Amino acid sequence: MKINGSFVGAILLALLGALSAPPALGDETSEVGLGTRITSPDGAMVFLLEQDRSTGTLAWSVHRDGRPIVTRGALGLELAGTGVVASKGPVSVVGEQEIATSWKPPYGERSVVEDKCREKTLGIGGGDAGGPEVRLQVRAYDEGVAFRYLLSRAGTFTVASEKTSFPLPADAAAWISRTAQSKIARQSVGRIKGVVERPLTLELAPDLFAALGEAGLVDGSRMKFSKSAGTPLGARLDGPVSCTDTFTSAWRYVRAARSPGALLEGNGFMLNLNEPNRIGDTSWPRPGKVLREVTLTNQGAKACVDYAASHGLQYIMFDAGWYGAENDQRSDASTVTVDPKRSPGPLDLQEVIAYAKKKKTGVILYVNRRALEKQLDQLLPLYQKWGVAGIKFGFVKVGSQQSTKWLHDAIAQCAKHRLMVDVHDEYRMTGVERTLPNSMTAEGVRGDEESPKNEEVLATLFNRCLAGPADQTNCYFASRVNGMGSHASQLAKLVCVYSPWQSVFWYDRPATSPTAGKAGGGVSVLQDVPEIGFLERVPTVWDETRVPDGNPSSHAVVARRSGDVWFVGALNGTKAREFKIPLDFLSPGKKYRLELFSDDPSVATPTQVRVESKVVDSHTVIKHAVAMRGGLAAILTPEPVAAKPAAAPRTAADAVTPKLFKRYRHNEFMKRKAAGPIGLLFLGDSITDWWPRNGKDSWAKFAPHDPADFAVAAMRTEGLLWNITHGELDGLKPKVTVVLIGVNNILQCPDEKPEWVAAGIRKVVATVREKMPETKVLLMAIFPARNPATHPARARIAAVNRLIADLDDGKQVRFLDLGAKFLDDKGNVSKALTRDGLHPNAKGYEIWYQSIQPLLTEMMGN
Repeated sequence: MKINGSFVGAILLALLGALSAPPALGDETSEVGLGTRITSPDGAMVFLLEQDRSTGTLAWSVHRDGRPIVTRGALGLELAGTGVVASKGPVSVVGEQEIATSWKPPYGERSVVEDKCREKTLGIGGGDAGGPEVRLQVRAYDEGVAFRYLLSRAGTFTVASEKTSFPLPADAAAWISRTAQSKIARQSVGRIKGVVERPLTLELAPDLFAALGEAGLVDGSRMKFSKSAGTPLGARLDGPVSCTDTFTSAWRYVRAARSPGALLEGNGFMLNLNEPNRIGDTSWPRPGKVLREVTLTNQGAKACVDYAASHGLQYIMFDAGWYGAENDQRSDASTVTVDPKRSPGPLDLQEVIAYAKKKKTGVILYVNRRALEKQLDQLLPLYQKWGVAGIKFGFVKVGSQQSTKWLHDAIAQCAKHRLMVDVHDEYRMTGVERTLPNSMTAEGVRGDEESPKNEEVLATLFNRCLAGPADQTNCYFASRVNGMGSHASQLAKLVCVYSPWQSVFWYDRPATSPTAGKAGGGVSVLQDVPEIGFLERVPTVWDETRVPDGNPSSHAVVARRSGDVWFVGALNGTKAREFKIPLDFLSPGKKYRLELFSDDPSVATPTQVRVESKVVDSHTVIKHAVAMRGGLAAILTPEPVAAKPAAAPRTAADAVTPKLFKRYRHNEFMKRKAAGPIGLLFLGDSITDWWPRNGKDSWAKFAPHDPADFAVAAMRTEGLLWNITHGELDGLKPKVTVVLIGVNNILQCPDEKPEWVAAGIRKVVATVREKMPETKVLLMAIFPARNPATHPARARIAAVNRLIADLDDGKQVRFLDLGAKFLDDKGNVSKALTRDGLHPNAKGYEIWYQSIQPLLTEMMGN
């Protein structure tokens, strides 16, 4: 077998240190003697190769900003029957170049990856008879340094082990894990014993963080790190590497930055150490959110497809059991034979795939490595014929050269059949997603299947996530969430942890899927909650990524942009803190609509997530107290520069034609209706919707009347008509219903004529009277909006109010205009009574209460 390492790019170098000043490095062009130096384009990162003049032994070091990270590490490869090479001998420069380019991935954490470095290829040794030609290829990027070994010798030979060492300050902090899915623990470098995973994140000083790892592993043995007492950290291969004629190792790298966030922002570094796209057309690998199908039945699968199609998810995935017991060698993954221990079925997979295709939803199949290893050539064309979108590889073997090569060859073979891949269990990527873009994600992480607490997720974010996409199998409604962190922190994880295929409801199922016969009966049910819109809208790939704050031991803030919309996730560890998040990453001079999702025990929903909204800009700082293991999530959408008409011109029919708006609020109202009696009902938009929150003292005064607020922010007449004609009012008998609607028809639709708005309000009142004949209606005039008094919106509002005033019949319908009470002496909407020139503040709501109370008393007869 021929090992070809031209595939990936450079690694290793030293990281983090804040101790003594580095030795004199000489000028950049010096080659031998004191040392050969390679410096990054910005001058911060330096790789130095020195030679002991008496023994000829080579030692490498890495510095950032003049501070040591790795100091005098050993080099070398042990060849079976030959001994150690690349550890000593004369050094010569056989090639050098400066790379200054960029490239666009088909998807990723950013839309453009900068590839800028200085590179030198060094010849090592004198070319002894029978020995290989040895070269060391070194690259210095602004984000870090990397090197790899290149050997050339005719015939076959075996790399038995690697002698590279990484001497680090003993008191530097390291975040280590023993296996790819084990917990990550913080301890000093000096206390590390045994084998630990890569990447390895380090803190050398409060302003110096580093990471050591491997990039561009294609067809060799995986490297881990090993250390025993009294020895430096060293490279450890998971087995020998057999070679023919040539050997190119994976890159060994040292990344360094002044903060953990800067390390995470530099994830393009590892991609640059891999070969470009090798599969050709990349129009078909499609990122997206995934809903796991847990019942293995037609009914459950179609319920998942329906949910995915209506909630912004792109895929459903069948997990183990659809073709039989995954650990049984007799199970045949070319058949649909449901494991009876998991589900009674029935499951017709091709019927489900056809159903999903009609709803533009992809289907992913889990296949255990036992079936993959024996059936791969048979399965791939078959799955392509079935219309399968991708395969989740389960329990693949990892580490050895044979395992590495088989896996990457299998992913490449999947690409020939337009199948995407998710590799689960102990595998971690080293940048292969650049070369094989159908490699969508990988596990190799302690995900939600293991119920990690927030502090574990933070360690994962700044350690494991440096290795690329992490399939964390995110869950949401499952009861385990409360023990892990919070629902707001679960939202935040979808932004913080990057994965082009993102599982969002790992332990959750639609309510219409079956529950009997072991078919998902114990799995939590998906629910309509106010924050479901975040889960629907959050992307899985990005145009820009920022990590403005964070530490693996305490907290993190990650901001990612998709198009012109920013998403923010903030995770908190074991101590309550006030997050202060400057929004200076927003475009200057633009206004944005902030939707903030936070934990709030007072919110009466199963998830207790509060949703708030306000206008912000690049000068805004989000300040929010977050409890232990809590979180925040946010969406920032550019506000229109000026009011724009609807996409299609409004007509007279629009304001009177019912149209669904925010189904989850409608569902909330249906639940409130069933919860108990309602004596006083409020219908309307945000002015009414926000009364219980922003005017809670005055709202509390309605308590003796059993009040209910069925208003929805941003609602127009057509949205209210849809709600009240779809069950909200059925069976209700409030004594009085207060209606205030129409301002959004005016402000959102500049081309809507006053008489059209008035017709919509008239239809609302008529429908209320029809649905609830016993109720009396208190119709409020539209409140004044926009300053100054000459603003065109004012005249349109006044015209509407004139057109609806005659609905007052003195008995069943009363009309009340409070506009003058909310104006100052100049005719402007009062700043003293409103929060923003439209919505009342606490004083404004008190005035509203005092103004309607006498009329309510009369209408209610008490």
